[in-house]
Amino acid sequence: MANETARWVGELSDKLADRLAAVGLIAPRGRATLQQFLDGYINDRADVKPATRTVWRHTRRNLVESFGPKKSLRDITQGDADGWLQHLIREGLSENTVRRRCGIAKQFLWAAVRKKLVCDNPFAHLKSAVSRFGGLRCPSEHLALRWRDVDWERGRVRVTSPKTEHHPEGASREIPLFPELRNPLEELWHTAPPGKMHVVSRYRDGGVNLRTQFLRILDRAGVPPWPKLFQNMRASRLTELLAKHPAHTVAKWMGHSIRVALRHYAQTTDADFERALQDTGEAAQNPAQYSHGTGRTGRQAQKKTPTFAEKYGGLRHCTSVQVGGARLELATSTV
Repeated sequence: MANETARWVGELSDKLADRLAAVGLIAPRGRATLQQFLDGYINDRADVKPATRTVWRHTRRNLVESFGPKKSLRDITQGDADGWLQHLIREGLSENTVRRRCGIAKQFLWAAVRKKLVCDNPFAHLKSAVSRFGGLRCPSEHLALRWRDVDWERGRVRVTSPKTEHHPEGASREIPLFPELRNPLEELWHTAPPGKMHVVSRYRDGGVNLRTQFLRILDRAGVPPWPKLFQNMRASRLTELLAKHPAHTVAKWMGHSIRVALRHYAQTTDADFERALQDTGEAAQNPAQYSHGTGRTGRQAQKKTPTFAEKYGGLRHCTSVQVGGARLELATSTV
């Protein structure tokens, strides 16, 4: 209910919000522009390295270029965030760079949420990295993930799995800190309050339904929901990994057997069909080319092995066959 009220307040017009604030019913709204907020946030973060600050400024430049220097922070919508994503793509940035800058933009706006400058994060829906690129089960493995489980130096993540803990060696597993996963985790780590234990600090209340929250985000973003929201993200990741790594390795990372992986998670994609159509094996070669490659003439190359009917068709009407000195009588004339 509190979230619904906050969302309702956030959608009020400035005029009505000012009236409610004047009588003490809601907090006064900030009037900071996006550019003012970003400059203040970046300059105030004395705890980050200069290289990180440089990366942040690239994202800040993209945001200001897209929205303009006078864009009010609280006027940015999820539709605006979608448009900004397309702006990055049109700029010709690589997929990893686009993903990283989307994560930094989310980081900026979460800071604005904590400062109560905005009621919600319009960039929050752009990616769901832990399910999609880590292949974690939702919600059990998400909520169990702690910062001490992330080994930044070795590039590994220890995943605690309540679902498979009753199996031998099933209580936990290690997965690579994939590049698609490292960037969002690094950004989240920089914004995590000191002493925070769990990576996912929101939605830890047992009464929160993550699927319902996800459906709301998709609806606001105008994205049609797909079946089995979280399981299909795991399936997509498994399918991608199978194209690059051995099946037993991928199954180990995903936390189940090869049989389960292939039966319930592995998918056939359009790219598989495209690769099959582009495959040019010997059977698809021109007969003339094939005969040239094997040193045979075109007439010889076109000769084919006779079928059973062609080779033994003469026996169809025989009633006996001479084998050595013996004579075999056939029971029927339709052999």
